[in-house]
Amino acid sequence: MSGDEKLIRRLIERAERDPRIWHPSAGCRTIDGTWCLPAMAVDLSGGRWADKVDDGLSEWVLADEADDPTEIVHIIHPHDRARRLLQVDLDLDDNLSLADLRGLIEH
Repeated sequence: MSGDEKLIRRLIERAERDPRIWHPSAGCRTIDGTWCLPAMAVDLSGGRWADKVDDGLSEWVLADEADDPTEIVHIIHPHDRARRLLQVDLDLDDNLSLADLRGLIEH
């Protein structure tokens, strides 16, 4: 057998235990709680998801050392990039207004 036999057996058991949890044509992780089998395998193996299931990165997994470097995509949140570009202290929940931007250049 190729691959991680224990993981394959756990994956089969999980899918058979609750057939409603996975669907062959589902997205990796969907809001309604369905999974594709590869996503379920990643989760069962302890993979760390890049974001919550309802956010834009919900189908991405954080890379680890064993992953092929040519398959790794580096990402950054827009607020983090703006923090650097604008040199302002932003939290992810902060929303910049036009008045905020004007204030940056008027002082």
